[in-house]
Amino acid sequence: MIAREPVGRDSVEPETNTLEMGWRVSGSAERRPTKNCRTCEKATAIPPATPERAVTIIELLVVIIIILILAGLILSISSYVQNKGARARAETEIAAMSAALESYKADNGIYPRDNPGNQYTDNLNAKADFDPTQSKYQNASLYLFFQLSGLDANQQAVANMKSYFAFKPQMLGHPAGNTTTVAYIRDPFGNSYGYSTAQAANPGGSAGYNPTYDLWSAGSTASPTPTPPAAWIKNW
Repeated sequence: MIAREPVGRDSVEPETNTLEMGWRVSGSAERRPTKNCRTCEKATAIPPATPERAVTIIELLVVIIIILILAGLILSISSYVQNKGARARAETEIAAMSAALESYKADNGIYPRDNPGNQYTDNLNAKADFDPTQSKYQNASLYLFFQLSGLDANQQAVANMKSYFAFKPQMLGHPAGNTTTVAYIRDPFGNSYGYSTAQAANPGGSAGYNPTYDLWSAGSTASPTPTPPAAWIKNW
C-alpha cells in the first residue's frame, strides 16, 4: 500500500501566508499595482494651471478709442437720416400748402396777402431775410395760417371763413409755455415757414423769386447760420 500524505491545513507550506495565497488565486495582487499606476499617469498628465495674463492699459485705451470712433459714426449717420427725413416732410408740407393756396385763389381770385395796415406778407423778402427766427417770418406765416385754416390764434373757427387746409399739431408753433395759442406755422426743423408776397407787391422788382408768392423752409439752422437759400426747401 502506498501511504498518502494527509491533505488539510497542515499541507500548506508553512512559509506561505494565507492572504498571499488569496492574492495569487484571484490575481488582484497583479492588477492593483497596474490600476494604481494608471491613476498616477492620469494625475501627472494634467498640465499645471497657468496664470491669466492681465489686460494692459494700452489695450484698454485701444478698445475705448475704437468704441468712441464707432459711436461717432453711428451719431453722424443718425443725424444725416433725421435731417433727410425732416427735409422730405418739409417738401410734402410745402406741396400740400401750395395745393391749398390754389384752392384759396380759385375762390378768392388772389393768393393770401396781408392788408396794407400790417403788410406782414409783403415785408418778408426771400432774397434778403435769411433768419427764420425773425418776427416777420412768424407774422407772415401766422397770417397764412388764418387764411388757410379758417381759425383764429386760439384755434377757434372764424365766422364766414372757409378751411382750405387742416394743420397737424406738429405744424403749429406756440409761444413759450403755451400749447394752445398759435404763433406761426412750424416747419420740421422747429422754425417758422417763410411766406412772402413781396414780389407780387412790387412787380418787376427783386424782393422775391415768384411773381405770386414764395413759400419755403430755411431747413436746419444748426450749421451754418443763417442757412444759405441754396439749402432751403422751397417752391421755386
